[in-house]
Amino acid sequence: MTRFAAALALVAALLFRPAQAAIIQPAGHTGTFLTDASGRLLIVHGINMINKFPPYDLASLGFGDEDAAMLQRMGLNAVRVGVIYAAVEPQPGKFDDAYLHSIAKTVAMLQRHGIMSLLDFHQDMFAALFKGEGLPNWSAVTDGLSLTTTVGFPMAYLRWPALQAAFDNLWKDRAGPGDIGLQERYAAAWAHVAHYFRHNSAILGYELINEPAPGSHHLQCIAPGGCAEFDRTALSTFTLKATRAIAAVDSTHFVFYEPFVTFDFGVATHEISPPGDRVGFAYHDYFPLNYSRPIDNALLQSETYGNPLLMTEFGATTTAKPVVTIADLMDRHMLSWFYWTYENRTPFNVVVAGKVTNSALQGIVQDLTRPRSGANVNEAVLTALSRPYPTAISGTPKGYGFDPSSRAFNLAFVPADSSVTNRETDVIVPPVAYPNGYEATASGCRIVSGRNAPILRILAVPQKTPATVHVRPN
Repeated sequence: MTRFAAALALVAALLFRPAQAAIIQPAGHTGTFLTDASGRLLIVHGINMINKFPPYDLASLGFGDEDAAMLQRMGLNAVRVGVIYAAVEPQPGKFDDAYLHSIAKTVAMLQRHGIMSLLDFHQDMFAALFKGEGLPNWSAVTDGLSLTTTVGFPMAYLRWPALQAAFDNLWKDRAGPGDIGLQERYAAAWAHVAHYFRHNSAILGYELINEPAPGSHHLQCIAPGGCAEFDRTALSTFTLKATRAIAAVDSTHFVFYEPFVTFDFGVATHEISPPGDRVGFAYHDYFPLNYSRPIDNALLQSETYGNPLLMTEFGATTTAKPVVTIADLMDRHMLSWFYWTYENRTPFNVVVAGKVTNSALQGIVQDLTRPRSGANVNEAVLTALSRPYPTAISGTPKGYGFDPSSRAFNLAFVPADSSVTNRETDVIVPPVAYPNGYEATASGCRIVSGRNAPILRILAVPQKTPATVHVRPN
């Protein structure tokens, strides 16, 4: 290749490379929304990626640039990255920064694709001691109860006394190694992680714990009204300690607290939000009898405490229908979400309706050691998740939605007044949803991005009537 041809190729690559979505770090919140530094409202569409086996980092699974590029084509702008406490503090008081370095490399890799990371202290069935993952085995105080069971996930939470004792003792803040309370250890581990990532601009925030279980209180907590006193005392105290520990070393990133796992199935929560302007509420929705109920309960929590909301799990399905149903509900309420999951292997049996199921089928990709194509990818769910949405709104949204059958997207918003410095509204238009391109039209605003750009950029002057944007496939 001649120097001229090489230079021409370089110019072409620079001019015609796909536009990258810039990382927009949340700087505040209003109502259910996170906001950026200029006050624009932010919407997140993300996915989960957790490694539930030692060494517990994502790189060792083979999760890398190829996967991030796929997520970008799907239009996703965030990944809930599993951080396993057992790997953070394998021995009491001994932190493993090599593990955090690997997590940071994954965060940086995702950032190169315009994808931010929510760091999640993930747990299922407390610890590896119970054939799960999450907390270190040394933090499991079981009161001498049997560590053997024939019960799989999730029924083990209800029928394994030793597992229940481990959660009970966590909520009681029992003394562990060195006569230090289990909650103090947990909070200190979070403080160490937050200190490590405190200057990282690609971090969306920290999620304190995944699906905390109520231990031996499960019978009272599984009632539709929940367990108000236990929520307000045991869980709220734990949440407050961990949040304060993080805030003491990192005042920039958001902390998201989570209710008991029973919330996922329509049970109300009475958890008290920690104080602070960097606190949000994370929740899950696995209640097929009424997918609206967990959403409604989350909206009530936001109304009560002013928390911005993130649905950090829904799905775990092999079919597109429930994905579309919940995504439509979330659009209707203009809420952010993370799908479960990109890839899923578990150290425990997942038992549904009395049968052991293949947990790998919950993933968009079944096996990260194989090519991301053919039967290794659930194309139906991938397509269902690939839908346009406004990732940053300069103004007040009046509504938006996507029709999967016609692939038509509509947005209406009242443009921000002159006090807002950033007047650009951005809509992510996934290439997966529009393989042959799209046609965009606007009223009361103007489109300033190029034809078929993956990010539709819109500018509008202050006005009292809604501006509208419409996207249709070519």
